[in-house]
Amino acid sequence: MMRDKSHKFYTMWSSRSFGIRAPGTPGCWNDYGGAAFFDRAFSGASCNRKWVFGSEFTAKAPALMGYDPDILMACLAVRGVHRRVWFAKNEELAAQCLRSNQNVLRVPQREWNTCVNVNWVTCAATGHLPSQDSSIIRFATNPGKLSLGFLDGSKWKGGYKMEDIYYFELCVLNELCENGDEMFSCMGSREDEFRCKTNPRRLAAFRDLMLSMDHG
Repeated sequence: MMRDKSHKFYTMWSSRSFGIRAPGTPGCWNDYGGAAFFDRAFSGASCNRKWVFGSEFTAKAPALMGYDPDILMACLAVRGVHRRVWFAKNEELAAQCLRSNQNVLRVPQREWNTCVNVNWVTCAATGHLPSQDSSIIRFATNPGKLSLGFLDGSKWKGGYKMEDIYYFELCVLNELCENGDEMFSCMGSREDEFRCKTNPRRLAAFRDLMLSMDHG
């Protein structure tokens, strides 16, 4: 999907939040230095920033990914609170996940684009998020139960939804991690932990793939 020029993933790299990149338009990474953007993320140089608005973590904080309602339920469950969530407000999600020491991405929408998102995912994959416990990643939504029919790039009419971002994050991880297939055996519970196995060759290949999109 990352290589399919007809797929929505190929056009999501706009500098504008939830914007669509027109054909021939440079990707958002060019606003951050092009190849240097990826190199800073790989080394951890761009990871030490505030990725979730609110206070600070008080203990080691594994990265947590998934659909927003599932993320909020997972953060509550860490503290023994079990509540069905149908819609997660940004402020509550950020506050509860900070309180539960779960490393999530939640910045103001005006500051967010897919490059900010891929920066966060890369930091999570390499274990460089602030307070992250090694390179541990947890999934609040079971990756193995996602439906590609929901994402189906052949039926989209331009634009993308919040729910698409989780698919996008998993695809990025699959490029970065040589053990990406192990993500799909995680059941989306707090006990399941995924550790990305990556290396300089894998990271460079991802950087080069992204940069090649400028010429598509």
